Amino acid sequence: MFWLRRPPYARWLVAVGLVAAAAFIDLADPPTEPHPYVVDAVAIGDRVEPSDLEWRDVPVGLLPPADIEGSVATRQLQANTPLLPGDLAGRPVIPADWWVVPLPIPGESVPGTTIRIVLTDTATTVDGIAVAAGPKDPLSSQATGLAAVPAGSAAAVASAAANQRVVVLISP
Repeated sequence: MFWLRRPPYARWLVAVGLVAAAAFIDLADPPTEPHPYVVDAVAIGDRVEPSDLEWRDVPVGLLPPADIEGSVATRQLQANTPLLPGDLAGRPVIPADWWVVPLPIPGESVPGTTIRIVLTDTATTVDGIAVAAGPKDPLSSQATGLAAVPAGSAAAVASAAANQRVVVLISP
């Protein structure tokens, strides 16, 4: 008779073992590593300081590492977001004998961007390097920032900037 057979204890034991192993694998903590998160918002071109960051544990390999040492933000960093390599750029290297001049820098430029400065009085152009973004003018699409220019052109660029006769171009 069929109902008088012995129960399949071995199958039950294997099934319980498989369920226990699956639960152990599923509930085990994955290995983690610390990763920097932005605590307070950081503006474009501002230096990223250790006080702006909080280290949180994330699964290993989830986020690429970001080199924070001496870096500036390449975009507006929101609070409670992970810091990624594309969010940072190193401070631009200013060649010797160049001067830094305040100019209306386009909002899309980040420190280190090559810019072309057009002096509208004389229609001359000067190549420079964006050094830092400044506070954005709410009535304009440009922010007053800092640009490095060659020493021979610094006086002409500063004069044109003071008279608002300068246009700053960035390449796409």
